[in-house]
Amino acid sequence: MTVSRRELLAGAALLLLVAVAAVRIAMVDRPPLRPLSVEGITIPSEPIAGGQTIVREAQWHSPSDVYVMGWSYRLGAPTTTLEMTLRHRDTVIFLGPRGLGTAQNPMLLPPGTGYRLPANEPLTLRVSVTNSGPAGETAGTEALVYFVPVQGN
Repeated sequence: MTVSRRELLAGAALLLLVAVAAVRIAMVDRPPLRPLSVEGITIPSEPIAGGQTIVREAQWHSPSDVYVMGWSYRLGAPTTTLEMTLRHRDTVIFLGPRGLGTAQNPMLLPPGTGYRLPANEPLTLRVSVTNSGPAGETAGTEALVYFVPVQGN
């Protein structure tokens, strides 16, 4: 029995096809990963007197429609009582720590959900700081916003 070169190539191609099919069937189908992006919002440090309350806001504008998925934050001075919110217009998306306690940090919305932020509309970080100690600095506050583009998701 002799095997021609043509039959040998056809057999090799068939084995390769069977191997590719077996690997493809064995692999678990997973949805593609979404391109998660992070943007920061900062409220700078400033002097604060004992017993004084300061309310500050900073905004971020997305150039395209996005789904806000979560946030994390860094608090200012530890001797202050503060309230933090991340909001769009009158809707509070995330509520940070109130008083001297802490909230879950970072905080993410449930899987498969997100808050749709239209393009060029402000996402506002609002911080109210009350100094319960001697005069000093607020030490600033930062928030990281986690989001994905609406297009393609």
